[in-house]
Amino acid sequence: MLSRIQPSHCFRGGAHLCKSFLMKIHILHNRNHRGLFRHLLVACLVSTRMLPSAPAQQTPGTSSPDEDEIVMMTPFEVSAEKDYGYQATSTLAGGRIETSLKDTPASISILTKEFMDDLALTSTQDFAMWSVSSEASDPGSSFSDDFQISTRGLGNNVFGSRNYFRFYGNSDSFNVESLEFSRGPNAMLFGESTLGGVTTTWTKQAKFRRRIATLQMRVDSEGSYRASMDYNYSPTKTFAVRLNTLYADTRFWRDAERQTQKDVHLAVSYALTKNTQLRAEYQHSEKKRTAPFNPFVDQVSNWNGDPANINGAGTAAMASADVLVWNAALPEQGVMNWNGARRTAGTGLYMSTDPRPGIARFPTVPSREFNTNAPSSSGLFKTDTASVYLDRKIGKNLFVQAAYNYTKPYKTLDEVRWYTMYIDLNDRLPGGDPNPFHLQPYGEANPIGRKQSNEVNEYRLLATWKFENSWTRQAFTVLANYRTDNYTYKQIRYVPNGIKSMNGTEITPYSSNNANDGLRIRRYWTALGPDSRPQSVTNAYGTFPFEYREYSTTYEENEAVGVQISNVGQYFGGSLNIIMGYRYDQAGKTAWRTSERNPDGSTSAFDETQDPDSTAHSPSIGAVWWLLKKGLGLSFNYAENYRPATAGYPDINGNSMGITTGKGIDAGLRFTIPGGKFYGSLNYYDSNSFNAPVSPSVRTNIANAINNIWTQMDGTDPVSGEFRDTTRTTGHGWELEITYSPLKRRNWQMRLAGNLPYAEQYAVWPTVKNYIAANRPAWEAYINDESQGAEARQSAALSLLNLDSLLAINAAENVRRSGSVQWKANYFTSYRFLSGALRGLTVGGGAVYTGKRVIAVREEDKSIIWSDGTLLFNLLFKYECKVAKKTMILQLNIDNLLDNDQLDFRTVKVYNGLYYYDRYNYLTPRKLSLSAIIRF
Repeated sequence: MLSRIQPSHCFRGGAHLCKSFLMKIHILHNRNHRGLFRHLLVACLVSTRMLPSAPAQQTPGTSSPDEDEIVMMTPFEVSAEKDYGYQATSTLAGGRIETSLKDTPASISILTKEFMDDLALTSTQDFAMWSVSSEASDPGSSFSDDFQISTRGLGNNVFGSRNYFRFYGNSDSFNVESLEFSRGPNAMLFGESTLGGVTTTWTKQAKFRRRIATLQMRVDSEGSYRASMDYNYSPTKTFAVRLNTLYADTRFWRDAERQTQKDVHLAVSYALTKNTQLRAEYQHSEKKRTAPFNPFVDQVSNWNGDPANINGAGTAAMASADVLVWNAALPEQGVMNWNGARRTAGTGLYMSTDPRPGIARFPTVPSREFNTNAPSSSGLFKTDTASVYLDRKIGKNLFVQAAYNYTKPYKTLDEVRWYTMYIDLNDRLPGGDPNPFHLQPYGEANPIGRKQSNEVNEYRLLATWKFENSWTRQAFTVLANYRTDNYTYKQIRYVPNGIKSMNGTEITPYSSNNANDGLRIRRYWTALGPDSRPQSVTNAYGTFPFEYREYSTTYEENEAVGVQISNVGQYFGGSLNIIMGYRYDQAGKTAWRTSERNPDGSTSAFDETQDPDSTAHSPSIGAVWWLLKKGLGLSFNYAENYRPATAGYPDINGNSMGITTGKGIDAGLRFTIPGGKFYGSLNYYDSNSFNAPVSPSVRTNIANAINNIWTQMDGTDPVSGEFRDTTRTTGHGWELEITYSPLKRRNWQMRLAGNLPYAEQYAVWPTVKNYIAANRPAWEAYINDESQGAEARQSAALSLLNLDSLLAINAAENVRRSGSVQWKANYFTSYRFLSGALRGLTVGGGAVYTGKRVIAVREEDKSIIWSDGTLLFNLLFKYECKVAKKTMILQLNIDNLLDNDQLDFRTVKVYNGLYYYDRYNYLTPRKLSLSAIIRF
C-alpha cells in the first residue's frame, strides 16, 4: 500500500519557517523590496498546498521480489545516485558506456549535484569557475557568451553537449543532475569538437519507484528572486514522470541590468517490458535580458575644456552628411539632423572610476554601478529541446539504444549599447533653439538587431556487447549518428522607409546597407530616465516611418555523419583498464549569404557557397594501470579531434574556413583510498590544433587601415571588416584534482582543483598577413611617389604603420596565447554537524584564484604583458531540520566575501607610444544569497 502525504502536515510548521526566512533576508538586504518578500511568502505557503502529493519512499530492504526485477540497467546512462557528496563515480566518457571514472584514461572533471547546490551554482559560467582548467571565455561581453567556456587556454568551446547531443545554450542547475568537463581532443565522444574539450550537462530523468518533491526559493542582496520545483511521480514500478520548473528574476549589481527566465522540463520513463525501456523529455526555455554592459570609451580627453574651442584640436564633426539623431530626453524636437555638428574627441581608451595616469583631463565614470544602457535594448532567447531514447536488452549480453534529439534555439537581439562618452559642444539645437544639454556628456548608438536560430535534428544508434570471464571484462560498442543543423542569421538596422534625397528625377532612398542612414539614439548622462524611439522622420520630401530592415543574411545547411567502434576492457581483476576506438566522420555545408540588399529591403542576390565535404579519421587509445589496486595508478590517453568549417564570416578574401584538426596526449597518476573516500588525479597534457578559425578582435581596425590606403590610391576593391582568419595552437600543462571525504559518515567534504597551463600560438592570421604582403609593394610605391598628393601619401603611410602595429601586438608568433592564465586553483570544503547543539548545521568555505592573464605582446621585444590575478572567497551556512515531518533547509551563500573590486583587464592598447591596459571586466561585488528548500 502506498502512503500519501497530506499537504496540511507541512502547512503549520512551514508557514512559520518561511516567514522567519524572509525576515532574515530582509535584514541582509539593503534595499526596500517588501512587495517581493510578500510575494515569496505567499508562494511558499501556496506551494505547500498545491504541490502534488507523492508516494512515500520505499524503506531500504523492504522491496518485494518482483519489484527487484523492474528494468535492466542500461549501460548508456550514468546514474548520479552513485555519487558520494562531491565525488562522482562514473562517466560515459570512455567508450560511450558507463565506466568507473577512476578507470577512464581521458581527463574528465565532474561537478556533482551536491557540490553545485552547496555553492548555489546556477549557470555554465558558474560551473566553469569551479572546474579544472576552465573559465567563462569573457563574461558579460555579449548577449551570446553565457555558454562559451575556455578550457586549457586553448580558446572557446563553441558549443556544449546535453546528454551527449549537440546543444547551443546555457544550462541551468534546476534540471541538471551533474556536469561533466571532458578536456582535450575527444572526437570519440562527440565527433566534432574543439581542442580544449566539450562541456556536457546531464539532465534529470524520471525515476522508477522514487519519491522526489522539492521546492526551492532564493533571494539575494541585489533584489533577485528565483523559484524552482522538482517533482518525480511513479505510480507503478514501470512508469515515472518528472517535472522541473524554474522562474527567475535576476537583478544585476549594475544599474538597469535585469534578466528574467522561465523554464519547464518534463521527463518520462516507461518500461515497456522487463528488457525494454522508453524515455522521453521535453524542455522549453525562455530568457530575456537587457544589453550586457560594455566599459565606457573616452572621446573627451583630447579637448582642452574651453567652451569656445568647438573647431580646434580635440574636436571633430559628427559627420559631413545627414545624421538622424533621436534624443529621448527631448521627444518634442522629433528626429533632428545634426549634419555638421561638433563634438569632442579622445583617446579611445576604456574608462573606469579612476583617471588614467599620464593623460591630462582623462574622464572617469561616476561609479561602478553606472550604466547608460536603456531597458529597451534587450535580447530574447527561446529554446525548445525534445529527446527520445529507446533502450533494449537482447539476450544476456547485448544492449541497444536508438535515440533522437531535436533542439531549436532562437535569439532576437535589439543590440544598442551606449558606451562611448562625448561632450556636446553645440550651444544650439539643429532647429535653432538653445541646447539644454550644452557641454553635457552623452553616448550615441545605432539600433542594430540580430535574428539567429539553429534547428538541429540528431539521430543516434548504439549497440554494446558485454562479456566476461575469469581474467577479463569486455564491452564492444558500435555507434552511428546523423545530424542536420540549419542555421539562420539576419542583421537588421532601424532606418526610415522613404526618400533621403532627390537629384532631378533621380531618387535616393534610405538604405539599410548604409550605417549612416540608420537612426542614432542619444542618451545624455544627466538624463538617462526616458527610453523611447521615434516612429517616423520628416524631411523636405515627406514623413517616413522607421522600421527594422535586413542588411545582411546568412543561411547554412550543415550535415554530419559519424561511425564509431570502441572497446572497453578490464584485465587482471581490474588492475589494467584499456579503452580504445576509432571514429570516422564526414561533414558538409552549403551556405547562402548576402551583404547587400535593395533599398526596399528585398534581397538583390545570394552568394551560394558549397564547401567540399570534410572527412576525419579519429583514433583513440588509453589505459589506466593500477600498480596498487586500491591506491596508485598510471594513466595515458591519446585522442584526436576535428571541426568542419563553422558558421561565421569568411576570410579577408571572401573564402570559407576549412576543417580544423587536433591531437593530444594526457598522462599522469591516479590515487584512491578504499571505500571511495578519496579520489585524485595528477595529469600532464600536450595538445596541438591546426587551422583553427578565429575572429580577430581588431578586424575592424585592420579593414579600416587597408581601406584607407586603397581610398588614398583611388582603389575600388575594399575589404570587409567582417572576416575571420586561422591560427595554430599548442598547449601543454599540469592539472590536479582531488575530492576527499575523510569521515565515515561523509559529513566532511572537500574538493581541490588546479592547473598550470601553457598555450602558445603560431601561424597566426596567415591570410591577413599574406594579403598585406601581396599588396605592400604597391602601397609602398604609392607612398614613395612624390607625384602624388603629400596629404594622401601621409595618410596611407600612417595606415600602413598602424597595420604593422596591429599585427605586431595582436598576431605575434610563438608567444603565449592571449587570454591564457598563468595558473588557476580553487578549493572548497564543507562540514555538517551530526550531533550536539549544532546538529543539522553545515558550514563551508572556499576560494578561487585565477592567475595573471596574457593580454598582449610588446611590439618591440615580444615580451608578454600580463594582467593581475584575482582572488575570490566565499562562505556557506546551511541549516537542515524537520518541520511537520518535512525536511526544511535554509542556506546562506556569500560570494566574493572580501568584496574584491579590482579590474580584470583583457586587452592592451598603444596610445602615444605607450601601452595601456584597456578593455576590462568588473568582478561581481560581494553578494548574499539566501535559499529555502522544502523536501516533501
